[in-house]
Formats: sequence, structure tokens, C-alpha cells
Amino acid sequence: MIDGREWAGYFMGVRADYVFFEGDDGWQGGVGFAVYMAPGGQKVFDDAAVKGFHGVDQTANGLALRYRRVYLAPCSLYADLAGCWDKVKQETGLMGEAPDCSAAYFPVIEQNEDGAEESAAFESVIEYEVVTLLEGAGATTKPQPGKLECRLPD
Repeated sequence: MIDGREWAGYFMGVRADYVFFEGDDGWQGGVGFAVYMAPGGQKVFDDAAVKGFHGVDQTANGLALRYRRVYLAPCSLYADLAGCWDKVKQETGLMGEAPDCSAAYFPVIEQNEDGAEESAAFESVIEYEVVTLLEGAGATTKPQPGKLECRLPD
């Protein structure tokens, strides 16, 4: 049994010893999901994905989930590109150059001239490809090659 105070959503399916649930509402352009161990009901992992999984593959020690991750940065890549990108890389394992967020922020800033500074400081939402390895009750998420997209939060 899953504690309703811990997760609210819909049953997605079962694969190996893992039970998958989808969130009951969208979040930042994606949908949350949670993975529990079938025996015992322990939550192993939760995250948010755009349009579900690309694949759920069995591995020697568990499962590999492939999906486009939705990540809410703790800062604005538009307002503080270098400082924010350092934080994002540390939290996500992303490498290379930050995505260009100007196309997402500029129209909002332009429409809200009086609050331009406030609009520029909105946290950035980043979408990128990942593989999450589920092994027993542990999970490891690794970024994969692909386009990084940046936008404003919902």
C-alpha cells in the first residue's frame, strides 16, 4: 500500500520489482512520477518527465528509465548565467554550456517593464535527456546527450 500523504496520482504499471505511478497533475510542463518497490511499498525514486518514458529497460541489477527530465533550477539562468549554471551543473551533473534562456525571458520582461528585474529573476526550468538506473532501493540519474531547453516556470 502507498501512503496517500506521500504520493497522489495514478497507477502506470509494473516492471520487475518496481511499481510506477504518475502524478495527478502536471508540473512545470511535465508530469511527476514515482517508483516504488513491489515488496514493501518503499518509494525508490520520483522525478518529472515530459511526455512519459522513452523506454524502461531491464538491466542486470534493475531497470534503466530513459526520459526527458523537467528540472526547476534554484535560480535564474537569465539573471545570473555563470553562477546559476554552476549550481545547476552541481545538482544535475550536466556539463558544457548553459542553454540560451533569452528567448523565454525576453517577451515576459518586455511586457512587464515595471517588473523587468523581478521577471528576469524567475527560476529557470530546464528540460534535458536522462537515464535513471534503478538498482534495488537505489537510483542514479545521469544526463544524456541532447538539446537543453530553457523556459520560465508555470
